[in-house]
Amino acid sequence: MTILGVPVFADLTAGSFAALVALYFLSFVVKGMFGLGAQPPLVIFGALIVDPHHAVLLSVVSNAISQLQFIPESIRNGDRPVVRGLVLGYLPSIALGVWLFGRLDTSGLSLVLGAVLTVVILAESFSLFRRWEGAVRAHPRIAGSIMAGISGLLSGLTGAAGVILTALYIKILCPEARIFRATILALATVIMVWRMIVLGVGGFIGLSLVLECLVLAPCSLLGGFVGSKLFGWLPRERFFWAFRIVLVVAALNLLFKGLRELAGGFA
Repeated sequence: MTILGVPVFADLTAGSFAALVALYFLSFVVKGMFGLGAQPPLVIFGALIVDPHHAVLLSVVSNAISQLQFIPESIRNGDRPVVRGLVLGYLPSIALGVWLFGRLDTSGLSLVLGAVLTVVILAESFSLFRRWEGAVRAHPRIAGSIMAGISGLLSGLTGAAGVILTALYIKILCPEARIFRATILALATVIMVWRMIVLGVGGFIGLSLVLECLVLAPCSLLGGFVGSKLFGWLPRERFFWAFRIVLVVAALNLLFKGLRELAGGFA
């Protein structure tokens, strides 16, 4: 299709486009319910529908658009000092991650996305990050800066996993569920604004991409709204175990796809 003479999702069949719409709606339902969780499925499953670079950029810009509806809550209930303490660690590492993103070819990015997100999701699933809880409590500023730096690098490179590490830090400082969720949303807003700036300066965001995200915006916004209404209704841990299993299977599929493409290139 074309909008204002600009090609939009030009290479997608009707079935692939429908799958992308469903993916964006369901991913943002998850984000609306828990304050995070949209980016990994958008990137992992999106890379199975469109080119991996396209999937990352589409998820980043769409997530930024959807974030607008969460700003009032993040301002109202978020812990601003916690967010301010993390931001400086994110700024340079996101820029480095975006620089690396632009230098990976399609097969290399598939491999990195599959491997990194598989490791991160499995580590989070088995609470491996919680082993650092004592160090975080003993040295919160140092731990927060390190976690923000690693998370920012992953965020810039993969478009996902931007708050998985720092979520542990925030959970310790903001144990109450509503404040935790709002603080995550506030931090995600800052991350998205900076990542959009870096991507824009790097020439990654064009008119076609913006129009594609606007086409997907209604289902993204509706998904976020539905998820917000479901907040607190679904048992978090039971849901996330099923969610993680699906993500790991898809991430491994993406990893093997990258390996196959690399092997084909050497053949």
